[in-house]
Amino acid sequence: MNIEKINQYGDELHRALLTRQQVSPITEREPSITIEDAYAISQRLLACRQQRGERVIGKKIGLTSKVVMKMLNVSEPDFGFLTDR
Repeated sequence: MNIEKINQYGDELHRALLTRQQVSPITEREPSITIEDAYAISQRLLACRQQRGERVIGKKIGLTSKVVMKMLNVSEPDFGFLTDR
């Protein structure tokens, strides 16, 4: 995925967060999205949040259980950032 698309989706998710509006799943619009693309979009979203004054205060890791990973057909845990908001 190119940087323009990554920024577009990150900005879209940021607007959705601010307006509390639902967006259609990116995976449906971009069936060939990679995990690297998804994390790049997440980084863009985080940058938008930081530009509005939010501070990172921690990280969240999910899907660490091998049983749950197998049940959901994922091969690695996921992670995200926690902010002060």
